[in-house]
Amino acid sequence: EKDVLEIKKARRVLEILTKDQRLKNYGPYKNAVQEYVEALAYYFVIKKGFIPTRGELGSDTETYLMGLSDLSGELMRKGINDAIKGMAKDTVKMRDVVDEIYGLILDLDLDGGEARRKTDQVKYALARLEDIVYDMKIRDKL
Repeated sequence: EKDVLEIKKARRVLEILTKDQRLKNYGPYKNAVQEYVEALAYYFVIKKGFIPTRGELGSDTETYLMGLSDLSGELMRKGINDAIKGMAKDTVKMRDVVDEIYGLILDLDLDGGEARRKTDQVKYALARLEDIVYDMKIRDKL
């Protein structure tokens, strides 16, 4: 697939850039790597049905978890859109993936302002999807 080739090119660039230690704490670079992790993880979840490992993405632990936290927002939006389209089982899948992300983040017990904000972001996405799944069950849509 063309998208996979583009992603692999981006990963090679990322691997080259991560060798420069000065970039590790540079804000725009960190944000770009988190976006990369989020985009590639989204691809894995939607096309392959699972969350990729940190190793598969070539990312450090913190960046991986921050990217997955951002991914939860995208999966929440997809789950909501799936519910609107009457695709209840897909909404449940998105809820399950966000629940898995939340478990990964809680297991690591991250500190810090950004980590706390990102954890809250995942918790919100999970709660929103749980509410939607509950509503679908009540209405016999599931």
